Amino acid sequence: MEIKYCGRFMRKTCVDVAALILVVIALFSTASAAHYNEKNVYTSPKDKIAGLSIEVEKTVWDPDAEAWVKEIDTAVTTTLKLRIVLQNTGDIDLFNVVLIDKLPNYLQYADNATPFEPDTSTNTTLVWNIGSLGHCCGADRVEIRYFSYVKSDGNGLSNVTVTAESEAGPVSDSDSVGINAFLDDISPSLQIIKPTKGVYVQNNKIFPFFMTIVVGIVDIEVEASDVGLGVSRVEFYVDDKMRANNSDPPYVYAWDENAFGRHIIRVTAYDKAGNYAEDSAVVWKIL
Repeated sequence: MEIKYCGRFMRKTCVDVAALILVVIALFSTASAAHYNEKNVYTSPKDKIAGLSIEVEKTVWDPDAEAWVKEIDTAVTTTLKLRIVLQNTGDIDLFNVVLIDKLPNYLQYADNATPFEPDTSTNTTLVWNIGSLGHCCGADRVEIRYFSYVKSDGNGLSNVTVTAESEAGPVSDSDSVGINAFLDDISPSLQIIKPTKGVYVQNNKIFPFFMTIVVGIVDIEVEASDVGLGVSRVEFYVDDKMRANNSDPPYVYAWDENAFGRHIIRVTAYDKAGNYAEDSAVVWKIL
């Protein structure tokens, strides 16, 4: 049986009431499905529930750029510093907040997270049960930092996921950083450029000679470079006793001690992967 209604002011137009009801039900079902899947879990980023939002960000420290970045190239045997920032960006309190961080298999957690250790951890999976995140009063943000050892070469992503519940329903977010680990087995380049063969008086080369003779003070100056991760430090030795350790160029040590006779100066340069190179010279010193 058809149920029809004829408008009071449009007597020639009638509407099929049953069909209209079916259309309304279909539209309501479609709108609901955009927010929840069959397990009633909120999934659509485009149609978020008003006021329900959580964000997680993962970064890695780049010592060369002195900044937190989203991707880094690093060598095997180095240690990385990673950071996770978790924030309730909505205006609804969140509870049962769980943070799951997964490292690629060529990294290994170093057991020193701050301000608190994960509740459970393996070499590559870390889990924090954060508890709750309020939407006001300074309780809406958590920052975790930890170190990870690079045990082998590889290229991939380190992923983090956060899930939470609220009175309005569940919510989640995820982020990742790219970590490209390579095997650096090339030693740095190193050379003593001062003093060289000649006669030096008070740090000035007077004339060339077939041996190195120094009168008074002289600077031991070194050129060091590395094609991989860069030079970590340069050590200066006189007769096998370390006199200086420079981590930044210019690599210079002022040898100003009073000494007579034959001495051996030696320098050792290390790169950030642990490779090293040495250079040495024989110096005859007077005063």
